[in-house]
Amino acid sequence: MKEKFKTVILVVLIALSLYQSYLLAYSKPDFDPVSQDEYVEAEWIGEPKELEQLVFPTEMILHLSEGRHTVLYPGFQFYNLVYDKIRQRTFGGFREISTDFSTIEMRDRQLGLEIRFRQPVPIETLTKLMTIRPDNPDLPQTVRRIWITIEPESEQVRTFFSSAHESVWYEATQADLTVRDVQEMVGFGEFLPAYHPQRNGNYYLPNEPISAVKAKVAYNRYTPEQLQKSLFVDPASSRHLLERDGTEIYTDGKRGLQIYHGRHWMSFSDPVAPMDAYHDLRESLLASVKFVNRHGGWNGIYLWSGMEEDVVRQFLFRQYYRPYANQQALPILPTDALEFGYIRLGIQRGTVTHYERSLIELEDEVLEVSEATLPGGHELIQLLNEFERSNEIRAVFPAYAPRLNEQYVELVPKWAALLENGEEVFLH
Repeated sequence: MKEKFKTVILVVLIALSLYQSYLLAYSKPDFDPVSQDEYVEAEWIGEPKELEQLVFPTEMILHLSEGRHTVLYPGFQFYNLVYDKIRQRTFGGFREISTDFSTIEMRDRQLGLEIRFRQPVPIETLTKLMTIRPDNPDLPQTVRRIWITIEPESEQVRTFFSSAHESVWYEATQADLTVRDVQEMVGFGEFLPAYHPQRNGNYYLPNEPISAVKAKVAYNRYTPEQLQKSLFVDPASSRHLLERDGTEIYTDGKRGLQIYHGRHWMSFSDPVAPMDAYHDLRESLLASVKFVNRHGGWNGIYLWSGMEEDVVRQFLFRQYYRPYANQQALPILPTDALEFGYIRLGIQRGTVTHYERSLIELEDEVLEVSEATLPGGHELIQLLNEFERSNEIRAVFPAYAPRLNEQYVELVPKWAALLENGEEVFLH
């Protein structure tokens, strides 16, 4: 009797197994596309930011007349004072001015200041950074530079906005900046190191060495588990592969995550079908910012500092760091020893298809701070002359070179250059 019962049970189990195999082989489950809004929130999320928090001037140049100039970098006390005052003023009544507009007279002889952005800023974003009335339908879609000056003959303040390639300039004929406002802002330069223009004012160099800060900062590493939970809708369904060089690969059949432990780097891809449909620049930026907000956040100060146009539009967000308040914030550039200091995203049809960033996150704890000096004057000019791509330089600026230690990241200030192709490199 017992043997017959076992036989019946076995037959039932075999029948159930065959039925399940049939369902797996011939059923047609519904595959619903997963939008990026359906991703789970990251457990390791950093601070979320708005687009306007990721756009700010990379430098402000104060023109003190009589060929005197100085430069303000982000985070510095005088930079903050000038920028706050500009953001409290209103600009309107825009008109396009003649194509023979020259800035040389304003640069060398007139009291004024320049506000320079690393990337041409969409006018819709600029109106959120500053009080701008876009009352002219012919205004450029993007603005790269703002120039405020006092005309010596009329004692009148004039404000100019440039197009992306600075081929066209617009004047804000209705601005509530006063002569006293400009004098106060430019007056900060009397206490700062003197700079001189190079390559027709494309960039400015200090006449003497300038002081900077070297820092040793504690850090954390993101774990593969954190990344999986952040980037896959169902982390449990992803497969794991290990390459010979130690690279870990996770995939759910569509999306892929690569973790390069040797480089302390991650790369995530979520491909979409190619399409040539145009997508608005600001909308693409907003989609990129939203994606990072949900999948890692912004661990510190970041600036939108690069864009490449191809089949997939790519955005680069550069990390800035300052050891303490009112100290100038310097960008962190990668070195041969450490890929660090930026977040890169590829976006197509408003969807992020590629996302990469460092596995290293700087902590708030600064372990050590020391003074450093960057060369100026003839020594800096010699450094530029010895640079093999000096004819490609668009800007020169101080930046941090990161060095990784077991317990901290050392940030060493050095001079760097922005090249015509958008590449940022150290001057050695």
